[in-house]
Amino acid sequence: MNCKPYFDFDEVDHYYLNISRELLEEMDTKKTKTYLEEKQINWLRQYASDELPDAGVSNELAFAAYVKKAVPAAVFTQIQDIFCDRPHEPGPASGCIPEFRDILLFKKKQQIVGFAKICFTCHKHSISGTDLNTSEFGQSGDYEKLFNILH
Repeated sequence: MNCKPYFDFDEVDHYYLNISRELLEEMDTKKTKTYLEEKQINWLRQYASDELPDAGVSNELAFAAYVKKAVPAAVFTQIQDIFCDRPHEPGPASGCIPEFRDILLFKKKQQIVGFAKICFTCHKHSISGTDLNTSEFGQSGDYEKLFNILH
């Protein structure tokens, strides 16, 4: 398979926020939100910027109650086969508003080289740190494969 990896990495951190859709909607509709609620809503709703986050992103995610888990090196090949530019079969379109509960930080020699926000419910993503085409990310069953690796 002709697959151009998005990132050259030697470490992957997975961050996950366990929050129900109901609680998120409740926070969204509150007129006055706590600082924590604002941060959580921002992380869950906003797409990644074109620029990579700095090293402080780990602390920000921890503050927003995202739980960090190191991805085992044994699955790096599988991760790289998903996070790459390659031809795909056409997939279904999604119309829901993404809730980015899963965030991946890709690192090389402890420096952030890639950043991915994933919504497994909507099959949407937001990826920064690569010049390759990420618009077809997740096609060909890759969301399901990634979900099974991470969860």
